Amino acid sequence: MAQATHLTVDQGNSTVGVVAWSIEGGRAQVFGRYMGLDAIPAELQELAGPVLLSSVADHARRSTLAEALELRFDAVVVPDHGLALAIRHPETCGLDRLFAARAAAWLFPAGAVVVDCGTAMTVDAVRVGTFEGGAIAPGPALLVRALAEGGAQLHAVEPRPGVPAIGRETRAALEAGVVVGLRGAARELVLRQLAELGLPDLPVVVTGGARSLLLEPTTCLPGEVHERPDLVHEGLLLAGLPGVLLPELP
Repeated sequence: MAQATHLTVDQGNSTVGVVAWSIEGGRAQVFGRYMGLDAIPAELQELAGPVLLSSVADHARRSTLAEALELRFDAVVVPDHGLALAIRHPETCGLDRLFAARAAAWLFPAGAVVVDCGTAMTVDAVRVGTFEGGAIAPGPALLVRALAEGGAQLHAVEPRPGVPAIGRETRAALEAGVVVGLRGAARELVLRQLAELGLPDLPVVVTGGARSLLLEPTTCLPGEVHERPDLVHEGLLLAGLPGVLLPELP
């Protein structure tokens, strides 16, 4: 029976995602997914390897998380992403973007565009192991909050896939603006990045907690599109365990 041997932890702007991995014959498989440290089963405290951590939180939240992990596990490591960087001021680039790009570069050595739709939506290009940079846009929750806080007659909505572009009352119009607008922004950013790279046929890899808004009922993204819910965690695993094999593409 498979056992978890490694843990990857991704601390985002609003959530902490944890993936437990089992590695057999050099290939990694997901053992379990958990939201927050409290959800991690006690039996996972005996791991063969260190906990691999990525965080884009502020110093206080990052330190609190690292201390909590160190109390429960033998070692906590922030691995080097291992990518060449074509960006200025790399110290300002979120680690989640770099680890997602690391996994995409492993899956598609010639290059790919990574779309991570969560609190923010990032669209990043990686080519032959080099992180080329990308774009950061508001994710659906930020768009909803901006509308609700910016207009006296507007209110918060719950974005959902497949809403029509024509809303016949205010709530539906807000949903259309958020969801259809988000899809349009994602598509345009991908197309422009592919054009700027001069590589229109690169695949697109989609991840993030709000990715269904871009993928359902049909994808808004061009070309060859792959959904990888654990992409940041996969990049962490590759960075921390050189030579490991990721789960195969479906």
